[in-house]
Amino acid sequence: MSPIAFNFGPIARTAAGGRDDTINLASLPLHVLLNALTAATSAEEFIAWLWHDLYKPAFQWARRTDGGFSWLHIPGIGAFQTAEKIFAARTGVREGLVSTHHPRAVNSHPELKSLPRFPILETEILSDQGDQVNLGSKVNYIQLSIAAEPALSTALVRAAIADAFIEVVSRDVAVALQKKLQSKGTPIERVRFEFKSVSGLSFANPFDDTELWNKVGKYFDVRFDGTTFVIEHVTPLSKSTAIPFETVFTADLTGEPLMPSELIHNTISLSELLVLYQDSRTIIIAIPQKGIYPIDQPKLDKLKRQTIAATRKRLDAFDVLTAVGGVDYLQVAFDTQTEIRPLLWNNKETKRPLEKVSLRPSELIAEARNDPSGRVCRLTGTPFTSSLASSPTSLSDLFSSSFVDTEFTGLAGDISPLAHFYLLNSPNSDGAGKAGVPKRASLRGSFMMLAPASHVAFDEGQARAIDRPLLDQGGRFANTLSRITTTTQEFTLFQQMSRRIIANLWQSIAPGEPLPLPYLGAVTLTHKQAQSIKLMLPKLKQVFTDVKLHVYPFEITVRPAIEVVIETALADQKHAGKHTLLKTTPRIVTIEPHSTLPLLIDDKVQINVTAELFERAEMLYRLMQSLPRQKRKIRQSDLWLKLILNSSDPITAVFESAQATIESKRLPKNSSMEHAAFGDAERFWLQHFDTDSPAQSWDAYEQQRLETTTTLEQFPAIMLLIRALHDPDTKGSLP
Repeated sequence: MSPIAFNFGPIARTAAGGRDDTINLASLPLHVLLNALTAATSAEEFIAWLWHDLYKPAFQWARRTDGGFSWLHIPGIGAFQTAEKIFAARTGVREGLVSTHHPRAVNSHPELKSLPRFPILETEILSDQGDQVNLGSKVNYIQLSIAAEPALSTALVRAAIADAFIEVVSRDVAVALQKKLQSKGTPIERVRFEFKSVSGLSFANPFDDTELWNKVGKYFDVRFDGTTFVIEHVTPLSKSTAIPFETVFTADLTGEPLMPSELIHNTISLSELLVLYQDSRTIIIAIPQKGIYPIDQPKLDKLKRQTIAATRKRLDAFDVLTAVGGVDYLQVAFDTQTEIRPLLWNNKETKRPLEKVSLRPSELIAEARNDPSGRVCRLTGTPFTSSLASSPTSLSDLFSSSFVDTEFTGLAGDISPLAHFYLLNSPNSDGAGKAGVPKRASLRGSFMMLAPASHVAFDEGQARAIDRPLLDQGGRFANTLSRITTTTQEFTLFQQMSRRIIANLWQSIAPGEPLPLPYLGAVTLTHKQAQSIKLMLPKLKQVFTDVKLHVYPFEITVRPAIEVVIETALADQKHAGKHTLLKTTPRIVTIEPHSTLPLLIDDKVQINVTAELFERAEMLYRLMQSLPRQKRKIRQSDLWLKLILNSSDPITAVFESAQATIESKRLPKNSSMEHAAFGDAERFWLQHFDTDSPAQSWDAYEQQRLETTTTLEQFPAIMLLIRALHDPDTKGSLP
């Protein structure tokens, strides 16, 4: 299968020389957008941050007198001396804000020292931290933490809360941006980066600033186009055979959710830019500086109220009850198992480890475990405190007298507020299943969730230089760089890829439809969408492929991740009421050929779906397509598989399955069932094994016989899956 390829623009950061001979993978658009959103204290600074690294795609590198390297890219300095004056006047930015953004440049250019500067510098937003990723020392964040173990029985509610939280904060930040970030009264709603490449240029050796400006520099541009801020870049390629990396990358700052087609075509939403980290229990969102987006307790209280309301709206859409018997369980869950807190920078913190902050849910759970009034949820194992009355100890009282899945519950304990939703939403709850009202199927039966996961993984050995930049006079890219380092911006980058993989999967079965949880970037389907789950199964083959990130001048294989859980009904006709959500758990899966996907079938068969299973299913399906007979409900192809599983050879199985499925009344008068079955076996041989050489034909047959037999032995569940993976519209499965 062809690799999935992403191109968001060229690299933006390196640390040159000595032990710091490294690169970051975050693209230039992502880098400058995150800088602008998190460091700007005014509209002027925001605009200046957008084009502060304007000439990096020219990739002009020089060797310093101390032996190190300099990336000459700053408007207002060197070959780009006149650029700052031109673009500053055009964009309403004071001269100096852009040209002084690097302290080293200021120190080597005394004429810059009297010019205005950014109050927050890039080193205070992020730094190359190697394997230790810290939050920006002067970046503000807001965090949602859900104090619950990641059990599937609470997954839908937790996902709804997360999606609501991201929407509420994104829209609130968008309103602040619209008010604060304006140029002559016009808000900046979109930022568009255009990257072009040019081959065949030649330069004097050495070239001077005038030649560089005339051949490259003057073709860069910064301008307003209505409410869109446009930045144009040009990269001169060294090799005529170099892979062109031309691309357009657009950021939507309105706070609106994007359609899957927009995501796939390199548009990024404000919520994607702001979400630094997400997993099944916490969301960490970067927010602008207090001059643009102030945070205080009234603001936090407002965000919490809005998140509760937005969550309730989502759960209503999923047909999930949130209040019963005068008790608002959603409010109780927010009061006891959900926390929204600010993470504001101060001068006392020198390091803010991302790992520590991301474990806040575990800290809250530990507090509940140590609380004298703490209880433990028997459905999820989560310690909690709550004012809710204790739940019945009898499982028949909790569920029904017919409940038999006792091995999936605790022997004792209570029910946490978040787990209460599972109890409240039984098939017949609140009048469902009576008088023509459909049974409630939101938290029973088939279920699927695909959500982005904050997971950064790559193999440095898989990084390949696709070109040595033409203007690299200093030799920066003459040798392989020592390693790739990770910052908070790489977390955003990898989520960006995960979201687009999920969006592409969703668009393949629901073209033109928004993602079910667009701010979270997730697909969440309940039993009401059981057919959509079946339609998605064959599309999951896309997960088993390489992901290539084109980030000029490199191409690298990366492994973004998604959180996956799938339960589907293939043969079970009474599936809607089954306690499937107690029997499997979500798993973080990387996108690569050797991944495995967890799949629960018919509430009883748990398997791992792999690329090999897809390949074997394709092989069997190809053979089955040439066995079209059907007698009543018995398909010849299904019977053929069963005969193979019982050690019949493929040709004998064709003969016997034909005999069992031939409609004798439809045979010609001079024909017999045995003759017709023999004809089926002969046609099967000619179609799949016949060659000009009898020996080669026999070898092909023996190889196919062995492969077919071993497939059914290695993947017994393939008999249930084979039609779902290739014919998802077919009702039922193998008899």
